[in-house]
Amino acid sequence: MHVHRQSVTISKRCLRAMFRRPIRESCRGLFKKYKILPLACLYLIELGAYAYRNASSWMRGVDFHEHNTRCRGNLRLEQHRTRAFEKSPQYMAKLVYNRLPQNMKDARDLKSFRIIMNKWLSEHCFYSVTDFMMAAA
Repeated sequence: MHVHRQSVTISKRCLRAMFRRPIRESCRGLFKKYKILPLACLYLIELGAYAYRNASSWMRGVDFHEHNTRCRGNLRLEQHRTRAFEKSPQYMAKLVYNRLPQNMKDARDLKSFRIIMNKWLSEHCFYSVTDFMMAAA
């Protein structure tokens, strides 16, 4: 958590220096205007791509029942007991993938998935994975 906060602070400081902005000014607009992705967004793209590549081999809600529920196309999350498991890349990838808009999940291949996700994240500009999870919920 501490390293992540430092990386966000450093990237904001660099952005302000590059565009000669005051210290107290928000950088979210600069990230969006110049289509620069914060570190958390790059991590989200990699998690999403990992889930997209493996989605066909993972279980979905539709694999367990035939009921037409709202989240039947979502990836199933395994039961667990520890926070360490929740932070694993596989679990995080499933969480991220389940919260993505349907048009991203329906992309025809990995390259188009990455392009759509990159564009979407550059419009939203999340500073952390928690911001993404809260906004996409």
